[in-house]
Amino acid sequence: MGSQLLALAAKLLRWWRRIDAGTLTRAAFVARVERLEGAVRQQLGLGKVVGTKATRGTCRHILAREAALSAFVRVEGVEPTHNAAERALRHLVLWRKTSFGTHSSAGSRFVERMMSIVTSLRCQCRSVIAFLRDAVQAWLGVGKPPSLVPNA
Repeated sequence: MGSQLLALAAKLLRWWRRIDAGTLTRAAFVARVERLEGAVRQQLGLGKVVGTKATRGTCRHILAREAALSAFVRVEGVEPTHNAAERALRHLVLWRKTSFGTHSSAGSRFVERMMSIVTSLRCQCRSVIAFLRDAVQAWLGVGKPPSLVPNA
């Protein structure tokens, strides 16, 4: 069952690469994926009732999140991989390695929050300094707190 699911995933990613290469239209991709989803759902449904306890749990877990897992098919601009997130976090990993991290849980929470803010704002092409200025002013009671949600 696992090898069949891996083969279906490999097929899906091959089609995705063809979209990037321009040899497959998005409409054709969506049509192919709709047919493929039935086979995936069938394998996962089988896995829910047959196999080890771990397999049954994994299949139930995946089926419960099925809509989120195929969001990249329905929403243009969403990718099936986490490469963009990894690229966004890469500089944080390098910083942590070269700075030896923090020395307290409060320091770790501060760094996590600041790095999340910086990364989110950069992805939205928004000013980090302006956001921090607005946050401090709101803390001082002048104005309302800024939001990381665009246009909120």
